[in-house]
Amino acid sequence: MNRNHALTIGWLSAAAIVVIFIFTVAVAESRYEIDRFTSARTMQMIEEHLQVGRTDLSSEQIPSIARILYEESLYHGIDYRLVLAIMAVESNFRTDAVSPAGARGIMQIRPILASSIAKKAGIAYRGTMDLFEPAKNVRFGLYYLSWLHSNFKSLNEVLLAYNVGHNRAKRLLSRDGDADSRYTRRVLGQYERNRTSLPAV
Repeated sequence: MNRNHALTIGWLSAAAIVVIFIFTVAVAESRYEIDRFTSARTMQMIEEHLQVGRTDLSSEQIPSIARILYEESLYHGIDYRLVLAIMAVESNFRTDAVSPAGARGIMQIRPILASSIAKKAGIAYRGTMDLFEPAKNVRFGLYYLSWLHSNFKSLNEVLLAYNVGHNRAKRLLSRDGDADSRYTRRVLGQYERNRTSLPAV
């Protein structure tokens, strides 16, 4: 092999390495852009979904709540589509909802629960009226769901506990061993519909 031929091969090899490097960087950057777009688009779809129910969230509040719901769901490892299903069944996306048992807000948090988990959740809690603040209510709901996931065996059991309280759920499960209820079926049905219309994360 003559010297010129060897130099040519060397230059071609170097050029190939540069091209591969540029391509790798471009793919990484494009993947980042796709991920960023996906997050933005997902939050936009959450905003649209919140408007489907009888929500009393203002047009100014909806983007903020969509972002909090999305980010807190990611942080706690909970499918945001499940959270939306719980919201739909619990309050139909209304921040002023109050249940006969005294649960309040968009995710129907009871004051006694909020006061017991506020410190661990890192949420400033001044009293019952805080539960009508949708951002705090969502954060309480996501923290509690995360805790339930760590303490119950299945999604059905988690949903039962969210509905009736974790202590009562444990009593019911120890007696009947069955987490199926009208509430769990409604949430799971809504969750399945959300999974067909909203993207996974």
